[in-house]
Amino acid sequence: MRALDTLNSAKPHSNAALYCLTILALALIAMTVVAGYELNNLFPLKAVVQQQEIQLKQRSDTIQSMTAELKRLAEQKQALETDLLTAKEQAKAAEAAKTELENTQRAAQTSAALEDEDSLCAIIEQNIRLVADQLSRDDFFRLRDEREAEAEAVLESYEKQLATCIEQLTAHTESPTQS
Repeated sequence: MRALDTLNSAKPHSNAALYCLTILALALIAMTVVAGYELNNLFPLKAVVQQQEIQLKQRSDTIQSMTAELKRLAEQKQALETDLLTAKEQAKAAEAAKTELENTQRAAQTSAALEDEDSLCAIIEQNIRLVADQLSRDDFFRLRDEREAEAEAVLESYEKQLATCIEQLTAHTESPTQS
């Protein structure tokens, strides 16, 4: 304190106070440098920063590889979806061809059996069973309501044909007994 009073006074009494303050300032600077050095030893910031940079680089590389993998998987998914659509279209075409073949077979049997009324009735009954089977089958690739309405109309047509056939057979059966 005396050193400060000496500095603040109009005339300094001695240079000793000035030397004392200089030594205190140098000691403070030296302690700051030593404290900084010790802090640097305790917390090696440069090494921590370098390690974090390495970790960030690794994470960046991982993200890039995952992004590339996701892109590859998305392309593979798109290809599989395209294959699935193609398979569904092929299944629809096969189902349509099967139905067309069944219809053609029924038409051929019906035209071949026109001469024989008994077999015509049997064919009509068979057609009724086929249409009923089509109604009960759950068709994945078509709208069920539309198919049911169409099949019911065909079924009604076959039932009318069967009724007509039975009436004709009944009439032919009764005709020979009356003669």
